[in-house]
Amino acid sequence: MNRRDILRHGALGAIAYPIASQPWWLGGTPQTATIPERYHRVVLRLDPDCLNLEPSLRYEGNNLDVRGKRNSNGLFQDDGSTVAKRWQQAAEGCAGVFVLRDSLWSQQDHVTRQRAFSPLLPPNWITAASLVATGSLAWQPVFSAPVDDDRAWNKLATPSDLFGSAPKSDSLFKAAIKPARTKDKQPGSAAVQSRNARTTLKFLGSAMNELHSAGKSGDALAVARIGAEISCQSDRRYFTTNGRRRVIPITVTNPSLYEVGEGKGFIAQEHVELNGASEIAKLVSKELLQRRLDDGDIAIERYDISRPSERSNAIQTLEDLIPIHRKSAIESRIWLWVNGPLKQDRKLQGTDATRWVPEFQHEIKAASINHNRLRLFSKPSVDLPKGPSRKDALDRAIIRFQQMDLPLSLNLRTDAFRQVFS
Repeated sequence: MNRRDILRHGALGAIAYPIASQPWWLGGTPQTATIPERYHRVVLRLDPDCLNLEPSLRYEGNNLDVRGKRNSNGLFQDDGSTVAKRWQQAAEGCAGVFVLRDSLWSQQDHVTRQRAFSPLLPPNWITAASLVATGSLAWQPVFSAPVDDDRAWNKLATPSDLFGSAPKSDSLFKAAIKPARTKDKQPGSAAVQSRNARTTLKFLGSAMNELHSAGKSGDALAVARIGAEISCQSDRRYFTTNGRRRVIPITVTNPSLYEVGEGKGFIAQEHVELNGASEIAKLVSKELLQRRLDDGDIAIERYDISRPSERSNAIQTLEDLIPIHRKSAIESRIWLWVNGPLKQDRKLQGTDATRWVPEFQHEIKAASINHNRLRLFSKPSVDLPKGPSRKDALDRAIIRFQQMDLPLSLNLRTDAFRQVFS
């Protein structure tokens, strides 16, 4: 199935968007800088209000921070459209912002505690639909009924009754089957969460039905491509088409077993042992990430480059996505998040990647990769000491990371950073 066919496919298919002018870090015009140029490789923590950012710097966003405050009942005060505007404002106010947007529970809006603005079709849902196309997984649609039809939703006995062939979530199931209708003028937390869950599930169910229709001939590639278009359409709607040029969505392509249990990665835990599952997951990964690159930069994580096997896996992924010979509509880049050994059961605590970067860069140089489209990003972030030595420590870190051609991730927000160099 070619791109034109995909763009014509169904109500949930992709919309053809024009390619916007390239942002300054891809060769365009920089925004007005307010700090010395030597600090432009710094990446800061995004301020929760997304205001008064440094226009020449990139930021790492935190979904929980930007969602805003919670009420006493656990619900967020702001709905998804308000949160989306914050992210859009952040993208307009800086050189780029990294956002985690790669799974059901790792996206900008909370699935049950907020009314979602533009839900993401998770990668492992696309893989599930592709497995149905190959015959490795039996088709069962996601349950659908009007959001207010408590009687229909309450008949669901198990997560399988709700999710069908899609990856299952016990917590989302429990939220969806609780009564959504109430006689109270102010519905309680459970009723609101039920309504939010059902609304998102109806969108995801419609997307899965579309993917199933595309895969009836057994064409898993067509399913993967349409799934990628649906996911990217939700990205563009959430951040706006132009905003997506400065938003760098992060995808976990190398999840731990624990993260797979959380719904991360390209294959659900219950589908891992199915026939051909790993090959289909690789197909979906390649199609989704290449499609995302058509809209702007992306980030993939997380590789422990102290381990030769993980360096090899990372290089193979890069050769698939940005080989030397492939041309792109825009020269968007991959930010590869790398690290050293991390503490057990801690995602980003441990040793950063800098000790192994020179060796890894040598291996990358020998690989069939378009090096102009790759940036390494070392984690964990650097912590600066407090007190009068802080600026000297910043300058030393700047020099050290510059020598390795790396950005410098700092555990600082905007005001704290301004105080360091001012």
